[in-house]
Amino acid sequence: MRVLVADDDAVSRLAVQELFAGQPHTEVVAVDSGAAAWDVLRADPCFDLACLDLRMPAPDGLALAERMRSLPELEQMPIVLVTSASDRHTVVAAGRLQLQGFLVKPVNEDAAERIHRVMAAFDATVLEPPALAIARLGVDADKHARYVEALCVQVQLLAQQAQRLSDAASVLAFQHKVGATRSAALALGARRIERLMSQAMQVADAAPERSVVLMTLALYWLQRVRADRA
Repeated sequence: MRVLVADDDAVSRLAVQELFAGQPHTEVVAVDSGAAAWDVLRADPCFDLACLDLRMPAPDGLALAERMRSLPELEQMPIVLVTSASDRHTVVAAGRLQLQGFLVKPVNEDAAERIHRVMAAFDATVLEPPALAIARLGVDADKHARYVEALCVQVQLLAQQAQRLSDAASVLAFQHKVGATRSAALALGARRIERLMSQAMQVADAAPERSVVLMTLALYWLQRVRADRA
């Protein structure tokens, strides 16, 4: 898992980082301003969670969250505000931006459980939990595992295909393949993956480089959730 922590207070930043200490295969990228966080996200959107200080050098946590929600590759990323404020304006703004909650300063060990719940809810929308999907689809565990493997392979191929969008024919072929794969994603309860693919299909003609970013993120999230459950 990759986590972005943005906070101009060194002690608070360290406290949030330590929530993830000891978790295997977890990378935490820590920065001290909203501007630095934005630069990181624009260069590489493959993160699973952003923990943003509400009051930090511009853009502050809410302003940065609003920027993130304006981009297809960042609009679905879970965002948690780190704050000592609980005023009505902050709560309403967080709800409008569909943020996943708050970590209240000083950050304590209860915050780790809150983060766990946020990520569990997020992962369930990246790929439906196996038991639920097996019951809904009426298949056994082995068949479900093969379906998930096939979806991962197909998304990987689409991510590679997105890098070769050079003319109308290649765009049309990509859009056709994405359309077919979206159905498989929905069948497996991979709602966030389906949305990323839908957005990649829409921008393939006018902005093929955005398709590459969106498909790369879809592949990252899908493979990470699958690996975590293995």
